[in-house]
Amino acid sequence: MRSFIKTTVFSALMLSTLVGGAFAASGGIDDSSGDYYEGIDPHADALNPPIPRMAPMTTTMTTSSIHRTMAERPRLTHVLSELRVDDRRISRLRPVAANSARHEEADIRAQAMAVADRHDGVIPGRNYQQLQREIRKLDRDIVRSS
Repeated sequence: MRSFIKTTVFSALMLSTLVGGAFAASGGIDDSSGDYYEGIDPHADALNPPIPRMAPMTTTMTTSSIHRTMAERPRLTHVLSELRVDDRRISRLRPVAANSARHEEADIRAQAMAVADRHDGVIPGRNYQQLQREIRKLDRDIVRSS
């Protein structure tokens, strides 16, 4: 009796494994059907479904133009990088001093982004000098608080 149960269970497992493998291997790409999905992705599974076919985007913003505009905004990039450095230095301060410094850093960042938004991503010279003065003041406050 035991041998019969073991044989049946083993046969069922082997049969389901073979049928499942054959079913998985039989999938192919069928682009002529006009399906929503591009076809069966060999890496697709329950956690990683196939990618839906998207309509071509009609935008003028490409990766190269994004990088080009970032290169044309050195002032904004410089201000944000200085604020990142200050943020790391703030994390080493005591909680009370860190809170006021974080608020000041957030205000400077918001001001820089607002100016950049108003001027198509570029910070004009006068605004840049003002932001640099505020960043220097923040640096002095961080040094005094540490």
